[in-house]
Order: sequence, then C-alpha cells, then structure tokens
Amino acid sequence: MTVQDVSSEVSFSGDGVVTSFVFNFRVDDLAWLSLSYLVSFNMIVLNGDQEISPGGTIEYFIAPPVDQVITLTRTTPLTQETDYTRHGPFDSEAHEFALDKLTMAIQDRDRNTALKSKSITVETPNASEDITIFYTTVGLTLTELVAVLTEFVPGSPSLDWSIRFGPDRNAAGTEVIIGGTTTIDVDTGDIITVMDNPSIPADSFVWLVTTAVTAGLIRTAHITLRYTEVLP
Repeated sequence: MTVQDVSSEVSFSGDGVVTSFVFNFRVDDLAWLSLSYLVSFNMIVLNGDQEISPGGTIEYFIAPPVDQVITLTRTTPLTQETDYTRHGPFDSEAHEFALDKLTMAIQDRDRNTALKSKSITVETPNASEDITIFYTTVGLTLTELVAVLTEFVPGSPSLDWSIRFGPDRNAAGTEVIIGGTTTIDVDTGDIITVMDNPSIPADSFVWLVTTAVTAGLIRTAHITLRYTEVLP
C-alpha cells in the first residue's frame, strides 16, 4: 500500500448537464467523505483498489446547475486501530495500512490548517469606502466571499462593493470580481465562489471599495474572505 496523491479535497463546477464527477485521491472508507452539494445526490462509488486506482465517482440523479460548486472533502479519523502482539508475527500489510492512514490524516490536517479567513465590518457604509483589510506576505487563493447586511429599519438595502489587491495601495489594484458585486441579503448572506481573479500574490495589500449604497437603510456591512495560503 502507498499514498501517492497529496490532495484530500476537490471542487467541481456544475454545468447543468454532467451528472458524474470523478475524483482521484485515496479514500478507504465512504464515512471519511463529506459533500457540499446534496440536491439530487445519488451516491459516491469508490474504485475497487484504492492503492492502484485511488478515488471514485460522485453520482447525481439530476445534473447540478450551471456554476454550482461541488466540493468533496476527505477527513481521515484520528484513530489507531492496529494492534501488535508482543513477540508475535509482524504483519507488514497491517503496518503499512496504519502508516498510510497516518499519512492521509496528516494531509487532511494540513488542508484544514491552510484554510483561513479574514473579515471586516463597516458601520453605516457610504458609496465611497476605501478600506484596507490586511496585508499578506504569502500568496493566497480565495475560495469564498461571504457578505451580509444589517438594517436600521426593514427596507430594501443594497451595497455595491469590490475586493481589490495589489502591491501598491495607492493604485487601482486588481479586482477579485471584475465590476464588483451587489449584496442585498440581510439573512443568511451571499456566498460567492466564482471569481475572476482569485489568486492574490505574496506581498499584496487587500482592500474593500464601495461604489453605491442605499442611504439610510444599512446599519452594517460584514464581508468575509475565505482562502488558502500558497504553502512552500
């Protein structure tokens, strides 16, 4: 047994046609997997020999819609179930399986360690905010932008905003979503996973710019950036 792959998570984008999605990282038990999109989900079929042909297929009854993100994640349990008998025979296959499981668990923990987030809350935002969120010394890959508004009184609040980045804070910067985005949600928040420029280089400032707002209605705007660090 060996663990040749280093990934333990994969994402796909629906197109309204495809119902099967192939993944290629090793999984020894279906219980180790979690799937983000379960509408019309059928099953996950693992390949028969996870050492020779790791991975399997995610099957849906109905194709996920266009741009629907489907994320499959492996979380290997942090248990050690191999028991050796003192002075007994050495079971090399069981020993190797235990090492493989340990390797996969470390890979999963590395993935979780790399997932990070930064948030900003702007009180009574106006139409010309230009606020630095943070500076990064390592490269980042954005996975999600989450935005939600709170209201002074019930109404129809709306905020046009953009996340930008670049080494020069006085420059226009590069927009994560070209043309920005509009948020009106005051309940569960808008979750954005499709971005034009999700990769932020090392040694970059990251900032928020607003361009339009429903005056008098928005108490706060809260925006979260979820990302992974580009590790060496």
